[in-house]
Amino acid sequence: MTFRTTLLMTQCVTHDVLRFIVARPEGFAFEPGRVDEALLKRLIVDWDQHFYVCGPPPFNDAVMLALRQLGAQPEALIFEQ
Repeated sequence: MTFRTTLLMTQCVTHDVLRFIVARPEGFAFEPGRVDEALLKRLIVDWDQHFYVCGPPPFNDAVMLALRQLGAQPEALIFEQ
């Protein structure tokens, strides 16, 4: 089973919406580009959910700031250190 298949099966079972943004999309069916305020605003419809962010510290800081500016609650922001 491929990683992509595992992710899609997880999405079907949990009814969660999984979105992945990658820097090098060759061979993947993921959305390319950077995670910025415009992308978050376009993709997120439920601002009352929890947000888990994982990446290098500058990435985490930028995404957390954008999420807060767009209306996410600070206590709903979870990031890996």
